[in-house]
Amino acid sequence: MKTEKRKYRGIEDLYEAEDELRIEREHHRMTAISQPISNSLTNLSSLPESNSLPENNSLSIVSSLPSGDEQAYQHNRLPELNRLPSSSNPDESKRPEDEALNLMASLPEVNGYMKFWHQLTDHLYQHLTPSEQVVHLQLYRLSWGHGKSTCEIGLPRLAARAGIGRSTAQQAVNGLVKKGLVKKLKMIIGSNKEQGIEYHVEPTSSQVKSGRLMESNSLPKPGSLPKSTPNKENTQKENTQTQPAPAAGVRVGSKFSIEECRKYAKHLQSTGQGITNPGGYATTIHRTGEADLLIDSFLHPESANTSATLDTSQCPDCQGTGFYYPQGIEAGVARCKHDQLRKEGK
Repeated sequence: MKTEKRKYRGIEDLYEAEDELRIEREHHRMTAISQPISNSLTNLSSLPESNSLPENNSLSIVSSLPSGDEQAYQHNRLPELNRLPSSSNPDESKRPEDEALNLMASLPEVNGYMKFWHQLTDHLYQHLTPSEQVVHLQLYRLSWGHGKSTCEIGLPRLAARAGIGRSTAQQAVNGLVKKGLVKKLKMIIGSNKEQGIEYHVEPTSSQVKSGRLMESNSLPKPGSLPKSTPNKENTQKENTQTQPAPAAGVRVGSKFSIEECRKYAKHLQSTGQGITNPGGYATTIHRTGEADLLIDSFLHPESANTSATLDTSQCPDCQGTGFYYPQGIEAGVARCKHDQLRKEGK
């Protein structure tokens, strides 16, 4: 029994030892938790006197916090206000390249205008390449812009006017020739003249029907513009001995007969001026009347020679264009015979 009691007593001692160990550990844990509070209380005794404290009487713990500037370090990284562009005057922040360029103001003053048909811009040009469009526009300006169907220009100058390269301009000309819009009549080679090619530019059907193929497009007086008129074609023609009044509904063409047109076409073929089908060319110029000036000079060389001796640029009626408005712009254009210039020369 004593052995049994001793054994049980040993187990009780073991339990008591474990309980004491657990209590001791709990005591140490509670002591560790309460240690900062007691330390902070003891630190209060070491604080300086009230007269040595800062004016705001803040504790040392509060004074040890980072200053307001250090807390706002992110705001200090922003650019200063005086370095930002001023919004009160937006013109000062504009760069020179942001200003709009007025290219029209730098163009030279040039008198004259051209009647450009909507049939070209609305229907023809959508079937042409961009280079063919600009080349056709320049050829149309150099021909019908002067009231005639032909123009003379070299490839370098044509490319410069169109704003494209020479090879691109050559391809555009070839494309216009294949599409029947332009014809090469002859090469111009010689001294004291611009080297190039004489082109024939086909008129639009609207232009042919209007009967204004030979209309001059120069302003009658520098600085004056024609009066605004309704968009209506004037179908009235002067009755002259060389040009009878056309019947109603008949399209206006050449004032010369078909035989005279054929005679002129055969002359061009015999002199090697690029006409290979004189019959077809004669029919075309008889239908359109585009070569009436050239036919007149061919049939009446004496009048052409007389005009050649005159300085037509000094003509007070046409200023050298060959056409003028005898009764004003609204009454239509007529060929200038330089009568005033002849009278002044006598």
